[in-house]
Amino acid sequence: MVKFLLERTESDVVHAERLWTQEITHQAEHDSLTGLPNRLLLSDRINQSIALAQRHSLQLALLFMDVDGFKHVNDSLGHLTGDKLLQSISRRLLSVVRVPDTVSRQGGDEFVVLLQDLKHSDGAAITAARILKAVADVHKVDRHELHVTASIGVSIYPEDGLDAETLLKNADTAMYQAKESGRHSFTFFTPEMNDRAVARHSIEEGLRQALEQQQFTLHYQPKINLLTGAINGAEALLRWTHPTRGPIAPLEFIPIAEDSGLILPIGAWVLKEACRQAQTWVEAGLPETKIAVNVSSVQFEIKTFLKTCLQSLGNPGSIRVRSYSS
Repeated sequence: MVKFLLERTESDVVHAERLWTQEITHQAEHDSLTGLPNRLLLSDRINQSIALAQRHSLQLALLFMDVDGFKHVNDSLGHLTGDKLLQSISRRLLSVVRVPDTVSRQGGDEFVVLLQDLKHSDGAAITAARILKAVADVHKVDRHELHVTASIGVSIYPEDGLDAETLLKNADTAMYQAKESGRHSFTFFTPEMNDRAVARHSIEEGLRQALEQQQFTLHYQPKINLLTGAINGAEALLRWTHPTRGPIAPLEFIPIAEDSGLILPIGAWVLKEACRQAQTWVEAGLPETKIAVNVSSVQFEIKTFLKTCLQSLGNPGSIRVRSYSS
């Protein structure tokens, strides 16, 4: 009897250790919020799929997905609601893929879908279209009916890469192209996208230095009363002169500044500089001038935007700034 109990105890310990090891492994390979495979497990499955595709002359596809409008939900309704939305999206993704495929959460509002054993790339397009529809359907979270869309970039093995890292990078690049093309769409990777991605990265890095190195200037376009011919105001126009590339068009750098969040310090500088210039004109004996400042919608979403405006104005009674959403 004692021997039996000892053997049973040892067996229970071994079983408990096995369960504990399995749980630790699961936690290391899965996302804690959604239960989906994480980056580590996805990479391993991509490598296994590549080996299988090589042996049987098949293709595989990576669909890199970002949720459009998720930040607005998170900021307006809170992180708990945002987390529940991500869980709802995860369930939708699982409902439209095949059993052998893998849905992974990369972090934040980014997901990657691995499609195995493809005979041609049309299968990736069909799945991407299904995902777009599934994500766009209303999500009922607590008392809210939430509407979001998705942008998807697609890379195909072996055309777009021979390893997991390259395929992920190229699918990510294609996803940004889908966003720039209007969102709620999917785009297949092309080699030309890499050139645009490099150029975009260069501009973003340049923007980070532009404020510190005083590369921005404001040009003031006069507003004229057509009846009297008198100047009754001005519009402040942001211009950037890069030290090596020279002048860079606003249409080239403003969207990147908005996407990267750099529009916030840049926009604050524009407000302050426009107010400083208006005060300089008043001190020089010129009449008060109304200056219109273009304000990005990204700035309006920040709770401290009004405080930034008031700090820039200094004396609101003497200087007025009119803001227009871009």
